[in-house]
Amino acid sequence: MLSRNLQIPLVATNDAHYLKKEDSFTHEILLCMQTGKRLEDEDRMKFETDELYMKSPEEMADYFEAVPDAIENTVKIANKCNFEFEFGVTKLPNYDVPKEYITHEEYFRKLCDDGIKQRYGKNPSKEIKDRVEYELSIITKMGYVDYYLIVWDFIYYAKSQGISVGPGRGSRSWLNNCLCNWNN
Repeated sequence: MLSRNLQIPLVATNDAHYLKKEDSFTHEILLCMQTGKRLEDEDRMKFETDELYMKSPEEMADYFEAVPDAIENTVKIANKCNFEFEFGVTKLPNYDVPKEYITHEEYFRKLCDDGIKQRYGKNPSKEIKDRVEYELSIITKMGYVDYYLIVWDFIYYAKSQGISVGPGRGSRSWLNNCLCNWNN
């Protein structure tokens, strides 16, 4: 056992990809969606177990019955943790915008406008303008302007230093690609 070979205490852990056991099938569907596969595809990514859920303390004690010190060590670690999660509140770092901009939204819009002009020219189509407004309204409404400014900052830095940057994925990636299009 690795813990004995390294002479470190063993802790009880469980690989968890979903909350409840009955979420296993939904997780399979999610994996198919993420990898562009179908449930019928034989070569799709698939876990061969439905045990990748958050186990109860009783289930964990049963699994680690042969090594009770693992449960004890896990409890010791848990007792040292003091974290309270406040639901419904997003906490992001503050991005310091240049002094000539009154709000973060104003600076963000300027960067977006510059990126759109570079990508689509000085007179982008109405469709592009409408899309920008739509994306900006969602980002602003959700309170993620500082997040996007921070991401822009490190992508801009990387590109300015000749460091390769990936294509970007996920929420609002269309606008992010326009915003971070410089130095391509």
